[in-house]
Amino acid sequence: MYEIGDEANGYRWDGQRWVPVVPPPPPPGPVVGQPGTGAYTGLTWDGRRWVGQTVVQGEQNGLGTASLVIGIIAVCLCGGGILAILAIVFGNTGMKRAKTGLATNGGIAKAGFILGWVALGISILFGVLYLISLASSPSTRY
Repeated sequence: MYEIGDEANGYRWDGQRWVPVVPPPPPPGPVVGQPGTGAYTGLTWDGRRWVGQTVVQGEQNGLGTASLVIGIIAVCLCGGGILAILAIVFGNTGMKRAKTGLATNGGIAKAGFILGWVALGISILFGVLYLISLASSPSTRY
């Protein structure tokens, strides 16, 4: 039938009756299960093992940094309409991530966002000046 030490559903057979298995003590260090306290969080004991391990992701700073780099390039190109729009979108997303705590470079994202708007303004200004110059130039038709 059952042998001493058999386990099922969180219970162990001691030869006469089923006794609950006592979970092992948590590992030394930070408290298990609190977010941000180690490499793994969300552990629960199901009677036999720790389950529910999820890896904690690091900061998501990529979009804020990309926004700054693209914004600088767009301003150096005296506009760059598509790059300016990308800098604005990436900067906005980076600032939202910093506000919610997913990123740590909110200032960099804001700088990229502002540079994107500056580059877009330069691009619009040059477009308007170009259209004015086309309208004011004499026609060269023969």
